[in-house]
Amino acid sequence: MAELLCDDRHQSNALPVAEDVARSRVPPLPSPERVPHLSVEGVTKRFGATLAVDGVSLALSPGEFVTLLGDSGCGKTTLLRIVAGFAQLDGGRVIRSGADITHLAASRRRIGFVFQSYALFPTKSVAHNISFALDVARKKPADIRRRVKELTELVEIGGLTERFPHELSGGQQQRVALARALASEPEILLLDEPMSALDARIRAKLRAELKALIGRLGVTTLYVTHDQEEALSLSDRVAVMRGGRIEQIGAPAEIYHRPANRFIAEFIGTANLIDGRIERHGIASADARWPAKAAARLAEGSRATLLLRPEHIELVAGPHPDRGPIGTVVASSFMGAVERVSISLASAAVITVDRSSSPVGLGTRPGDVVTLIADANRAVVFAGDGR
Repeated sequence: MAELLCDDRHQSNALPVAEDVARSRVPPLPSPERVPHLSVEGVTKRFGATLAVDGVSLALSPGEFVTLLGDSGCGKTTLLRIVAGFAQLDGGRVIRSGADITHLAASRRRIGFVFQSYALFPTKSVAHNISFALDVARKKPADIRRRVKELTELVEIGGLTERFPHELSGGQQQRVALARALASEPEILLLDEPMSALDARIRAKLRAELKALIGRLGVTTLYVTHDQEEALSLSDRVAVMRGGRIEQIGAPAEIYHRPANRFIAEFIGTANLIDGRIERHGIASADARWPAKAAARLAEGSRATLLLRPEHIELVAGPHPDRGPIGTVVASSFMGAVERVSISLASAAVITVDRSSSPVGLGTRPGDVVTLIADANRAVVFAGDGR
């Protein structure tokens, strides 16, 4: 339920007549549907001379799943801990449902937290780990038992309630940590790289389960990871961080196909980046002319960089100079659904191309001469400053 903090001045001006509201110096509160469930406004955090979080602002709608994605040291975990109340900020505010919770104790924020290490109590059973917050709150034993039963069934560990953490697999421990975070029915759920210690197969399985579970519960979620695949597959929106700032925030497809700058293009997925100069219908590089409709937005003759994802380039056997750049295959790898081909151009630049794999084996061999045909509609162009 939304909580609004009002001081005496708000109360004295909150008159029921429209003219009185208009005369008041206090603007009317926004309608509930426009209030973000969670927002951080200009949040800053320093550790000595290091600016770990640099004026970050971010807002989450009710039920939204947003991921903070970035390399180690970019500030994503520090920001998460500030939201949880585990770390004090140096500037800015944390708002939940319109209420300022910046200086509210962590235990009173109605926020659940899943730690990277899970932080389960080693001497407590699964049931007692999950019920910990309820025990502290002195809930009725019958209510606690019912809630533990609900949660263990929800995360599919119903038969493990009497086991201890050391008797569980990594995936089972992750489920216990998630159930414990949900036990007190938090309004918001925070997760700090909860799958980093799991192997790839278990991680993929739990990703799908976590997404379905949070979707059913409708819990507003802020998730931290350095794993691109995790971020893109789980999130409604992804915020890419670097140096304590958010470089871009958007839907996964937007981040991948329309990166805001060269850094994001290189950070997300595999990128072919080709430097050159703008021409009327594309970019002229040291090797050839590359078609790109987006190039029309920049001045002819200006320096620019072309981004082509590996799947946005088609390979044709043999030299066809009228159709596109010509190169020589230097390596080819079978990767299951796709064959990844590395092609050397005349300038020694190497272009990566993904093509559908064949059941009879690799379709190209080192030394093959091929022509590269780029999808002009999907090409992204960065100006000389990288944006």
